[in-house]
This record gives sequence, C-alpha cells and structure tokens, in this order.
Amino acid sequence: MQHTPPDPAQIHATMMAMIPFIFFGMFIVWAIIIVPFWQIFKKAGMTPALSLLMILPLVNVIMLYVLGFSRWNVIPAGPEYPPYPPPYPPQPGYVPPTAYAAPPPPPPYVPPPSDPDPKA
Repeated sequence: MQHTPPDPAQIHATMMAMIPFIFFGMFIVWAIIIVPFWQIFKKAGMTPALSLLMILPLVNVIMLYVLGFSRWNVIPAGPEYPPYPPPYPPQPGYVPPTAYAAPPPPPPYVPPPSDPDPKA
C-alpha cells in the first residue's frame, strides 16, 4: 500500500473556499459580543462605542474590569415602567365587609340500622 502525499493545489483551493465562511463566522461572533455590550455601556452612562473594544484580545478583559469597578451613572427608568397608582381613599359611607358567618354544623352521625338476623 503506497502513501501518496496530498495535492497542494487541492489543499489551497479548499482553504480558499473556506475563507468566506470563516469571515462570516467571525462577524456573527462579533455581533453576538458587541450588541449586548453596546447596551451595557449605554446603561452604565459610558459611550457605547467602547463595545467595539470588546473584540480585541486582552483589551476586552481590561474593559470588563473597567466596567465592573467604575461608577455607573444609571439612567432612570423610562415610561415602560410606570409608577404604582396611588392608593384610593375610601368613598364616603363605605363600610368594610365583615367576616363571613361560620357554616352550619353537619348533622349528627346516625349509624345505619343493623340486621338483627345475620344468617338470612
């Protein structure tokens, strides 16, 4: 059984065909990383463009520490979280309901009549 080395032209063609898929995968991963950090930096009161630094190695770890230990200027909640309504004052003449009456007691237990002649 002879071993033939692979054809370098075929390997080169296969690798060149894989390059678009590798770049597409990189852009997908970058989007998965950048979009949430864009929102996190915005809510922390920092410029959201700092999320673009999260794709750089080692800089992303440093930025996580900066984000974790910095003072957050929190944006107040918007209209999607309305305040609770004020408690309503009771109307004039309102009488709160009284406790419900106890149910009537069950009738006393009466055993069934016994059969005087068990042989029958």
